[in-house]
Amino acid sequence: HVISRNEAWLSKKHGSKSGLWVVANIRQENYGIVDDGTAGLRISFLPHPYKSFGSEYCTDADPDSPRLLPKMVNSTFYSFEKCQSQCVVYRASVECGCFIPELGNMEVSSLCDCPRPCRFVHYDTTLSSSQFPSRVTRDAIMKLFNITDPNDMTENLVEVQVYFDSPLVWTERHEPEFTIHSFMGKLIVHKYRLGKQKALFTLIRRSNGHMPGSKPGHFAGVLGAHRENRCHFCETTKEVLPEPCSRNQRQFLRPLLCCSARNYYISLV
Repeated sequence: HVISRNEAWLSKKHGSKSGLWVVANIRQENYGIVDDGTAGLRISFLPHPYKSFGSEYCTDADPDSPRLLPKMVNSTFYSFEKCQSQCVVYRASVECGCFIPELGNMEVSSLCDCPRPCRFVHYDTTLSSSQFPSRVTRDAIMKLFNITDPNDMTENLVEVQVYFDSPLVWTERHEPEFTIHSFMGKLIVHKYRLGKQKALFTLIRRSNGHMPGSKPGHFAGVLGAHRENRCHFCETTKEVLPEPCSRNQRQFLRPLLCCSARNYYISLV
């Protein structure tokens, strides 16, 4: 049974009453003798053109398929996790002729093409199980599935629930501590509060468009052919602007030598 065709199911609530709830009849009377002697459900992933792993496709091949097996080293089956770990061991043997008995912290390796995304979602999972169904719901389920023998219900019915336990979300975002504009604005406000009434910065631009110190051999503060542009600092919005905010806000402006942050560097005056 195909649950979804290349579309996401969204759950806007949390708790056991929301999320995915499946009650399946595995019908053990139709089973034959198998090697592991178990009965249950199997989850399979759809191949291309369906996206089975978020925005990625999976390869429709058996673990011993000739399409995947050559990617492994001395292995009779293919595994994605094992392929990644073998990649680290194989690269080490090729580069330095040594063998890694324990992979250690292989996540820090840059030898294998396994990039770590900047944006990802991590869920803390908890697995629990119990006998199904309970005595309270047994009669209702027997009537729903037209089951006459209670033993058949205990042996064949499987309930699966997947849900969010809590609505709390922890978001971690890394951002630059300072940008050129925020750095200038904070220093200007600090100097102004100390009673400095003059322009606080001179931003000097090289005629070749490069910032001093941005290339090997160019030290910060190296002078050459320079050009200066004038802009303003608006105290109401705490922004450095190339032009005044507005006519009625000009009394809050102070002149400042500046322009494009990419081609300028700061010099205290």
